[in-house]
Amino acid sequence: SLASDGCLASFEAYVGVSYRDSELEVSHVTPTEEAWNDGDRDVICFVFQPTGEKMTGSVGSPEAGVDEPPGTAAEDTVSGPASFVFGVVALALSVLLFAAMWRIFTKAGEAGWKSLIPIWNFIVLLRIAGRPAWWVILLLVPFVNIVVLIIMYVDLAKAFGKGIGFALGLLLLGFIFLPVLAFGDAHYRGRLARSS
Repeated sequence: SLASDGCLASFEAYVGVSYRDSELEVSHVTPTEEAWNDGDRDVICFVFQPTGEKMTGSVGSPEAGVDEPPGTAAEDTVSGPASFVFGVVALALSVLLFAAMWRIFTKAGEAGWKSLIPIWNFIVLLRIAGRPAWWVILLLVPFVNIVVLIIMYVDLAKAFGKGIGFALGLLLLGFIFLPVLAFGDAHYRGRLARSS
């Protein structure tokens, strides 16, 4: 109640018009019980469009002498050049990974185009690793899918003559280790290689 009254009282000073005359809504965030017990007594007031429309800048009134609060949407958005560079890097990384999967499939005697088809590419990857195709269903089960991916990458690494360390690299740094497997000197030894 105190937070609600305080935010309403601060609204006009911040926005520059009274709450009744504004189209904006006001709400607040209060400390959790745990935070309160740790000494946090701060209340954060915020305004928003009742329509849910995104606001991209401060609603603080310059006449009221209100500075732009830190971490506002205007500061948090990525600038044009930075977003362009990010997009180019993401596109290049995607092309590299698609090319790597295509090459891994062809090294294992499968058609490269199969790596581009969602779900089917996992079925083929399971076959390359020497696991049954029905395991793709297990990839839909939370937590079980993690175990299946670990087993699949360990078996995939062994099928190409690589060890557990390389399998961990595939799991944790796939964007590096998949191209190494694809374009390196590793040769597909077949499904039986995982049992050795």
